[in-house]
Amino acid sequence: MWSTVEIFQFICLNIAASFFIYFNLLNVLKRGENKIFWGFYIGFLVFNCIWFLGIYFIDFVIWKYSWGTFAWIRYGFLTISVLQLTICLIFDKNAQKNFGFQLKT
Repeated sequence: MWSTVEIFQFICLNIAASFFIYFNLLNVLKRGENKIFWGFYIGFLVFNCIWFLGIYFIDFVIWKYSWGTFAWIRYGFLTISVLQLTICLIFDKNAQKNFGFQLKT
């Protein structure tokens, strides 16, 4: 039986994974002027799709273990995705435009 905290974490991780899939897909479809990051976005799109499917696999196939056993996998993916988002927002002008701002360089 899942506790309220586990259900909340599951929902939040699904929202985060969906956001990162959307962000990468949006930047793959809008290649724009900076084609260097295009391969980077494709790689992270695949990475985040694996993460999204992995959340369900870990929670519903390997459900007999405690939530904390696989926490490092869940939050490891989240940490890597947040770092990817930060790098893209700093260096890729197209990603900055998608979020409605542009850093002065």
